[in-house]
Amino acid sequence: MKILFFALIFAFSIHCCLSQPNEAVARLVKQGIAQHDKGDYAAAIKIYDEALQIDKDDYDANYEKSLSCLYAKRFDECITISKYLLEKHPCNADIKAVYSTYGSALDDNGNPEEGIKIFDKGIKRFPTYHTLYFNKGLTLARMKKWEDAIDYFLLALKYKPNHAGSLYYMALAQEHSNKVAAVLSCLTFLAVEPEGKRAATILQYLNNVMGSFAIKGKDGGSVISIDAGDTGNKRKENNFSTVQMMLGLTAAAAFTDSAKSTTATEKLSRQIQLLVESLDTGKKEGKGIYWDVYAPFFTGMKKKELIPVFAHVASITSGDERNIQWINANQDRLQEFFKWVGDYQWGGDK
Repeated sequence: MKILFFALIFAFSIHCCLSQPNEAVARLVKQGIAQHDKGDYAAAIKIYDEALQIDKDDYDANYEKSLSCLYAKRFDECITISKYLLEKHPCNADIKAVYSTYGSALDDNGNPEEGIKIFDKGIKRFPTYHTLYFNKGLTLARMKKWEDAIDYFLLALKYKPNHAGSLYYMALAQEHSNKVAAVLSCLTFLAVEPEGKRAATILQYLNNVMGSFAIKGKDGGSVISIDAGDTGNKRKENNFSTVQMMLGLTAAAAFTDSAKSTTATEKLSRQIQLLVESLDTGKKEGKGIYWDVYAPFFTGMKKKELIPVFAHVASITSGDERNIQWINANQDRLQEFFKWVGDYQWGGDK
């Protein structure tokens, strides 16, 4: 009886984890992904259905169909496929992604509480998978549970510090609670995703936040504006009150005639240089993910003398003709920058 029991376990393991994909199915899945990436979700789903006619149990065809259903707002289908995958392929190497898609479909289908339950099940099984924390953060944000959402975005960044989505929402969420952390989120986002609609939004947002550190007074002078949320950081980590003062002085200097004659990219480069100098000064006392993970990223960038290049990269979506000309004429510098970012060894837990 014991021999039979172990034989059954072995047979199940072979079937569940080592089944070989059909080549025709694999080709169709690849075609479906190409259609999905173009935004033609209906066409992608049609191709996945062709693949599933060959092998109805194929993991990749089912999962990719569920993802396209999610994007096509066919939430009930996505939920049904996700349930099936968790039951049929529990030991698939990529099963963690199903929890993310499943929970998101429930949330988008008007059932955020059930979505959170699925995210939590996934997190319990895959505690270092950043996407589960990120999507749970999105669900909490939609439920207007802002502080909880921030906590989960931070957890996503703990496991993947350069996750663009989490950086994007952390930037937007901290404009009034911790403006320096918002700036660091913006800058890191632009280092990893400098192009596209989100980059354009973040660049404009960054300029607005940078400018808010000082305001022009009625007498023509400038007044440094320090938000109470920054100085009284309730989290006790990621406190940047000293850095904020330096950024206030930088913003005030922008009102001078000499500063007005500089280009927007030169201004941004100078702002980043001063920010990094302030971070370097306060790094011994600073604590929290922004001090431990993101401050070293920018001090490292400064050591490599890449901040001026980064300012041009971050300004790609500005549409400034002078910046475009610089980029076209300095492709070698851009390659150097992107290689450094790509090779950078992020701190934090993996």
